[in-house]
Amino acid sequence: MNILIIGNGFDLAHKLPTKYGQFLDFIKFINDLEISQGKASKLNPEEELEFSKLDKGVQNYLDEVLNGEDRQINENNIISKDTGVRLKYIENMIELSKNNLWVKWFQINTEIDSNWIDFEAEISRVVQTVEKIIKQPHRSSEEQSVFIANLVSVFLDDLIYSKNEETDKLDKFKTRTLNDLNNLIKCFEIYLEDCVRKIDKGVLSPDIYDLKVDCLLSFNYTDTYQRLYSCKNSNIEYDYIHGKSKIDYKGSNNMVLGIDDYLTGEDRFSNTNFVEFKKYYQRLYKNTGCKYKKWIEDKNKTYDVYIFGHSLAMTDKDVLSEFINNPNTRIIIYYFNNEQYRQQIINLIHMIGPDKLNEMVYGANPKIVFRVQSEMVSIKDTEWSILNDRNKLWNIYNLGDVEIKKLLTRIKNKLEKQDTKYFHDQKNVISLYNALVSKCQRHFKLHDNFLRVAKNLYDPNQQICYSPYDWGDYDFTGYYECNAMTETFIDEINEYNKLQFAMNKNTGTDKLDVLLANQNIAELSREHIIDLFNSIFKKFESAENNCNTIWHEIYELRKLCPEFNWGDFIEKQYSSSSSFFEKIRYNHLLEIIAEDNYYQRQAEEQLEYEDDQDMYSYN
Repeated sequence: MNILIIGNGFDLAHKLPTKYGQFLDFIKFINDLEISQGKASKLNPEEELEFSKLDKGVQNYLDEVLNGEDRQINENNIISKDTGVRLKYIENMIELSKNNLWVKWFQINTEIDSNWIDFEAEISRVVQTVEKIIKQPHRSSEEQSVFIANLVSVFLDDLIYSKNEETDKLDKFKTRTLNDLNNLIKCFEIYLEDCVRKIDKGVLSPDIYDLKVDCLLSFNYTDTYQRLYSCKNSNIEYDYIHGKSKIDYKGSNNMVLGIDDYLTGEDRFSNTNFVEFKKYYQRLYKNTGCKYKKWIEDKNKTYDVYIFGHSLAMTDKDVLSEFINNPNTRIIIYYFNNEQYRQQIINLIHMIGPDKLNEMVYGANPKIVFRVQSEMVSIKDTEWSILNDRNKLWNIYNLGDVEIKKLLTRIKNKLEKQDTKYFHDQKNVISLYNALVSKCQRHFKLHDNFLRVAKNLYDPNQQICYSPYDWGDYDFTGYYECNAMTETFIDEINEYNKLQFAMNKNTGTDKLDVLLANQNIAELSREHIIDLFNSIFKKFESAENNCNTIWHEIYELRKLCPEFNWGDFIEKQYSSSSSFFEKIRYNHLLEIIAEDNYYQRQAEEQLEYEDDQDMYSYN
């Protein structure tokens, strides 16, 4: 079984702005906007500068929402819209983050250290420190660090020196900070769903694309893998251990953004002061589940566990250690660069210790293997587009009218253009054909276009015969069979491949001899004859081929197919060709055909004359 574990580095590899720092930049920018009652003022020069620092995808999102085609600029330079949903999302995010203590605290940290990115570690640091301060409010001068001073100014100014009891202080702190944390999570959720999710993902990871995944454990809130790679793998079981982002109009969410349990000993059971901030509590309370546990519980199975885009930080130790310490797992860890590789090693030392790490990494059959990530590739250079369209066809009933029309139009255009880069190979052509006839059979009129593109994708380097069984499916009665139209289509492709293989297997006139030995010439369709002719004619392009031999093959083919209208066919070839060299050869063929036709007419006239003479003599 193959299990894939992904962290935020997975989204970052796909060029998505999911860093906490990028989110904070976005929040800072929208909080500087003047939006009220469905109106947004134009950006001033300072805001334009801040805007330019945002991720390009985020810029496009803001430009679309604030300056969309459905907006008009009035005489007061006000950009207005009739309370659009997406503008409401921005207004909602502003409301959730405007006076949020955590947003304020995180922004202070980014001002101190521009490379700071860890929300969870900082939340843990604040919670632990506040708990100590409230218990011991009279600190020594050594404790008056910049950190403490900032923390007090943000969280505790009105609380720490009040005369309230310690329990009241904790309750007030918890109530405010927990409410602000939930608001921050909701704000982040809207950002991920309405902004990040809409960003065009133009790249894929070859490491992940070629990996057959059975189960996916995601530490991310986004469904990037599901939307990009599920078209290659079906029946994957997913576990979003930290919840999954979705815009819920009721205001609830199941995203986990919390801290590890920092307590030890008896305090772990007795001290529940800040339990609502802890991940294990949030997972239970928000019901995110722990499906992954049952994946690796069978002691008679082995598991290949691939970790991509995860730093192996201690914040996720409780989950990761279950995989690493399981005796039946083999762990493959991908790293982006040497710095991440170094950090992963350090984090593993913290997690399992140096001795155990050495034991797992070395030996004839190491348990832990590190691999550098392959360079990301453009989606345009893969078969992703057709696989994604195929999946949409199988679920076409789930699409709206506009999306169905868009999908079918795109496929039709690809067929008309004979876009072999989109179809990639014959197997994809069959799969798309099968999905289309299975779901849109009554309206299917593209058979010939599909067959042409399949022929254009013939691979001369191998003899392929496709089995209809590979495209079969179970119906509701449990009967397994391939769609009848698909089966016929596969037979046509196999017949064509057989012909082409026979043509390419030998040289010279042997090609036709082999072909005739395998197929009765009378059974050749018009298309097959044309394909044979084009295959032979194309050899003129190679300097390695003997032109006399090529002409001999063409003459043989004409002789073997006398019923074929060679004159009309060559005339059309001549008219449609833009090649000077091809026109010379087509013209030569037309001269030969004209000459043959002349002699044939002469022979027929002679026969008629002789018949007349015989009749005259008889009389």
